[in-house]
Amino acid sequence: MSTVHTTTRVRNVGMQPSPANVVTGGVGAMLLVLGVVALLRTGIPSDTLTSPTVTVGWLTHTPMLALLHVLFGVALISSAFAELTTRPFLSAASVLGLTGIIFTIETGALRGPLALTQAHGVTYVVAAVLMALGVATTRGIANRR
Repeated sequence: MSTVHTTTRVRNVGMQPSPANVVTGGVGAMLLVLGVVALLRTGIPSDTLTSPTVTVGWLTHTPMLALLHVLFGVALISSAFAELTTRPFLSAASVLGLTGIIFTIETGALRGPLALTQAHGVTYVVAAVLMALGVATTRGIANRR
């Protein structure tokens, strides 16, 4: 009678960060830092979220825009820690890119409540392009495996 010995190998790979994860997390961190610093400078007024206006880095902020940056930054950072699915990354990049295009074209209408300038629009478009390139690079890596 012979005995058969089997060996089972367990390999824990864990989540491997992709370019999409890294870029999205970076964009989220940038927005989060800008928003938090702006909130520290403006405070959260009890009467209005549209004033005062402060400049953080290259962008002006009202408390309302600072809160939006914090919320969107947290959302992007949390999606960066998700397993790789390109749809959420492309959705976030699309929203950010379309917002940037609108802000670049129509800064006058949104200047008051959010203190938007063309720099905001350009920043959002560049961030969206970087996120889309991260997704494209990730898809290329996944296709080679």
